Amino acid sequence: KLTGEIQNMQKSRDDAATKWQKISEEKSVHAEKTNMAQKAKEKTEAAATAAQISFDADIKNAGFADFAEYQRAAQGKWRDLSRREEVRERIRAFEDKKIIHLDAFNKAAAKTEGKSPPDENSLKKFADEAEEKWRNQVAAVERNRKDIDTLTKIFAELKNLQKDVAALAEKCGAAKILADAAAGGEGRMSFEAYILRSILKDVTEAANARLSKMSRNRYRLSVSDTAANRRKEAGLDIDIIDEYSGARRPCATLSGGEGFLASLSLALGLSDVVTRMAGGIHLDTVFIDEGFGTLDAETLDMAMNTITELQSDGRLVGIISHVEELKRRIPLRLAVTRNLNSSSVRFEN
Repeated sequence: KLTGEIQNMQKSRDDAATKWQKISEEKSVHAEKTNMAQKAKEKTEAAATAAQISFDADIKNAGFADFAEYQRAAQGKWRDLSRREEVRERIRAFEDKKIIHLDAFNKAAAKTEGKSPPDENSLKKFADEAEEKWRNQVAAVERNRKDIDTLTKIFAELKNLQKDVAALAEKCGAAKILADAAAGGEGRMSFEAYILRSILKDVTEAANARLSKMSRNRYRLSVSDTAANRRKEAGLDIDIIDEYSGARRPCATLSGGEGFLASLSLALGLSDVVTRMAGGIHLDTVFIDEGFGTLDAETLDMAMNTITELQSDGRLVGIISHVEELKRRIPLRLAVTRNLNSSSVRFEN
């Protein structure tokens, strides 16, 4: 029994040795195949690298920046076979024309061989000058045509206007005579100035009633017959008559205080005339702005008496002034005080 077991073990060992031998042989074959596959892989990679380099060079030569640009073009309209065929046809046509033009160029070169080329700059300059002259002539003709059209229209309008003027002159003859008479002329007074002079006389007469009293019967206003300025129309200037000297002189010769009294008298006289002539319109309120500071105490009293008389007639007289003496004379005052950014008002009694 032990001998049988030993024989079985030897047989198992022999079988194992045979399998090991077979495995070793298969391993050797597999290693050889692996080596051959590795060499084939390296050869394939080398061929792929060479093909890639050649492909990249072809893409560059075809005008593409990189493979991505080529791929966009290939996926676009170039995928259409008819499009590619159309481009090929155009290339062939271009090549045919190139041959024709090249042949023409060679023939022209043969004919001009040994001849000097013309001065292109001189020819271009001559052509430019000729074109400029032509353009100027065309522009001149166009301007003349427009001028002729314009003058023709103006001439027609002028003839129509002459007819209209003749008709209007015949109709307006009497009106022109009347207008010339109303406008006056050199040495004559216009109708408007005549009416204003008449009203101005009424104003000065009303003003003299107060000025005579305020000036102690010394001054009287009178409408002048001549213009103080040659550029002005005669008849609307005012002179002052000094009863002390009997002289007539311009109002501009009055002192500041005297001028104020004259202005105040004229303003009040104008108020009286407007009230009298306006048919029921009354100037019940009068404002007097400054001028009191130029008056002496006695003249100021006369001016204030005149203003008091106006109040007694029912008129409201407002005086705008900074004179302290007036503050003491006027019972009711509206004081205006200037602040930093505004002003304030208050009544003082």
